[in-house]
Amino acid sequence: MKSSVLERITEFLKGEMSENRFSHTLGVKDEITRMGEIYLQDEIFELQIAALLHDITKEYSVKKQLQLCERYGIMLDNGDLRSPQVIHSLTGAYVAYEKFPELVTPKIAGAIYKHTLASEDMSLFDKLLFVSDFTESGRTNDFCVNVRNKFWQNISKCASYEEKVHLLDEIIIFSLDSTISKLLKSNSLISLRTVKARNKILETFSSDTE
Repeated sequence: MKSSVLERITEFLKGEMSENRFSHTLGVKDEITRMGEIYLQDEIFELQIAALLHDITKEYSVKKQLQLCERYGIMLDNGDLRSPQVIHSLTGAYVAYEKFPELVTPKIAGAIYKHTLASEDMSLFDKLLFVSDFTESGRTNDFCVNVRNKFWQNISKCASYEEKVHLLDEIIIFSLDSTISKLLKSNSLISLRTVKARNKILETFSSDTE
């Protein structure tokens, strides 16, 4: 039953995405499955659905993205408007639910919504989609390779589940810091969602050491 559901989504996406985007999507599904075995074994099916649908609107035009924002009542800040490539995570959550309402739960939609800009209220489920989007094996740029290696080379060294969760947070901070650094160097606006997400995780680190 679960495999047939995933096959149905996959077949739909094959007709909606370019070859490269489709390949990336399958890579994220494979990566989040591996991570799910470590962190959320009882939610792997839901994680796989989120992975398959996370970029459902990625290749839509900016005009169509903005039309969807107006349709769904999505509020955009100046950072979003100056970097329209991030809007797909926001519209994707709504389109995924519209296309597959019987499958896309609030948890799945929320993870899709947060997978690009992050959020200060990210659950473990959200974090797995965020990280697997960077670390899937098809990502070959230096940054993604570094993120992937940092995670998989260190996960086996974690002695407890708490250490594994802490490693995941470290990976997210590493990713956000790199993204923010690039935006600063290019004198670009930084989404408040991203800044708040980083600060929230750092606050968690501080409380752990008290």
